[in-house]
Amino acid sequence: MRIPFILISSLWLCSPALTWADTPTPAAAPLPNAAVEKLIDQLVDVDSPTVGANTNSTAVNIFIGGNSPAVILTGPTKQPLPPTPPVMRQIVELGVAAVPSLLDHLTDARDTKLKIRNPGLPVVAPGTPPPMGSFGSITYNDEYDPRYRYDPARTPTKVNLFGQIAIFGSGPGDYYTVRTGDLCYVLLGQIVGRTLHVVRYQPTACAEVNSPLQNPALAEAARQDWGNLTLEQHRNSLIEDATGDAIHGLQFVRFGNQHQDAFDRLAFYYPEAAKATAVKFLAYPIAEWHYQRVTDFTAKYLAEPNAATRAALLTTAQKQWGNPFILAVTDPMRRLTAETPPTPIDAAGTLPPTWTLSGNLLSHRTSTPSVGGVSSSSTSRIYPQPQWDRATEMLKAVDAQGWVASLKGHQPVYLSEQIAIIKALENIADPALDAACVDLFRRALALRDPTEPAAIDATLGQLADACVARLLKNPGADQKVVDEIVGSKAKFHPPAPSSALP
Repeated sequence: MRIPFILISSLWLCSPALTWADTPTPAAAPLPNAAVEKLIDQLVDVDSPTVGANTNSTAVNIFIGGNSPAVILTGPTKQPLPPTPPVMRQIVELGVAAVPSLLDHLTDARDTKLKIRNPGLPVVAPGTPPPMGSFGSITYNDEYDPRYRYDPARTPTKVNLFGQIAIFGSGPGDYYTVRTGDLCYVLLGQIVGRTLHVVRYQPTACAEVNSPLQNPALAEAARQDWGNLTLEQHRNSLIEDATGDAIHGLQFVRFGNQHQDAFDRLAFYYPEAAKATAVKFLAYPIAEWHYQRVTDFTAKYLAEPNAATRAALLTTAQKQWGNPFILAVTDPMRRLTAETPPTPIDAAGTLPPTWTLSGNLLSHRTSTPSVGGVSSSSTSRIYPQPQWDRATEMLKAVDAQGWVASLKGHQPVYLSEQIAIIKALENIADPALDAACVDLFRRALALRDPTEPAAIDATLGQLADACVARLLKNPGADQKVVDEIVGSKAKFHPPAPSSALP
C-alpha cells in the first residue's frame, strides 16, 4: 500500500509524544473552511455502498485515505465494496482540517442517492412489491465508539443504551435513505479512527442504522468528543490506539484491528510519528506461545489436587518462561471463571434450567427480553468445580505477584498484528524500523519448538516474508541478514496443501 506523505512542521514532529493528561486544551480548532464545505455539498451525489454505510459488513473501519486496497466485506457476501466515492476520500485526506465542518453537518438532512435496503427482502423484479412477511428488518440504534475508550468517566452517557426500535415488513420501513449528515458521521470516524458506522449488517438478514439525524444523541456525543480537535491531540489519540491494549467492551467494534487501523492513519497523516511508534510496537513481547505448552500446563494445573504442588507448578512456569507465558495461561482462566458455577438443585446434581454440562465445561444460555420486536441470546462457558476453584486460585496468586500487571504499557501482542504493521509501513524508509523487524523475527524464532504443530510456522513464515520484503526495498540492506531470515524459514514445517479447486 503506497502511503502518501503529508508535510508537517518539523518543529512539531520533533516534539516529544504527550499523553492525554499532558496535552493542553486549545482555545479553538480551525473553523470550517470553504473548500471542505464544497466537498460536503457533493456528498448528496454518493450512490454506492461504502465503508460505514452498507448492509454486507458487520464492523469495518478500514482506512479509505490514500491508495487504500479494496475493502473486503465481512458479512454474508464477502465481496469487495464498490470503489470509495472520490469525494469521501478527499474529505478523509484533509484530516483534522475537515473535522469542524463534519461536526457542523452531522444533522445535515439532505438526502444522498444511497438507499439502504432491508437485506432480508427477497430479490424481485423491478416494480414488484415484496411478499408479505418478508424476513429481516431495519433497526435504529445508538451504537457509538467513544474517543476515550480507556476512560469510561469521560464517555458520553446518552449513547450505547441500545434502545432498539425495529421496523418490520414491506413498505417504507424496508428502506433507509442515507443523508448527508450520516456520511459526515462516517467520515469523522474515518479521520479519528473510530467505528462510527451509520449502517452495518446485523445477523441475521438485518440492517443496523446508527444515524445522528435519526438519533441526535449520536451527534451530541461526537461533538462532545471531537470538538476543538487539534493536530497534536489527533496524533496522540492515534498513537494511544496504536500502542494501547485492545478493548473488548463494544460488540460492534473489531478491536482485533485496533492497532493496524491506527497505524494506517498514523502513516498517512503523521509518518514520522508512525515510524517511532512502530519501533516501540515491534519491540513488545510476543503473545504467541507454544500452543501445546500452554495446553499441557493448563491441564496439569487444573487436574492437580494438591494446593502446594499447584503453587510450585505456577512459580516454576513463571521462572522458566516469563510473565508473557503467565498471561497466556491466565487468559482462558479469566474467561472461564467469569461466572460462578451454579449449585445443583437436588442430590443427583441436576443443574438449573439454563445450565448444561457440555463436554468438560458448563454452558449457560441467557436471553434478553424483546424490545421493539428484537431480542438477543448468548451462551457463556465456565469451568465446573473443582476446576473453577483452582483457576480462581491461580488468578489470585498471579495478581498477588503482579506478574501480569508488570506488563502494563507493553502487553504482549500477536505476531499477526505486528506483521500487519510491517506491511502497512512498508513504503516508509527507516533504518530503525528495519532493525526492529529483524529483532522481532529473531525473538519469534526463539519461541519456536520444531515438535509443535505447523500453525506457528505458518505465522513465522509470514513474518519472515514481511521482513525480507521490507529489507529488499532498502538498497543498503545487509544481505547476510536477508539470507539468515530466508535460511531460517527453510527449516519450518512445509505449508499445508491447498484444498482449493483448480
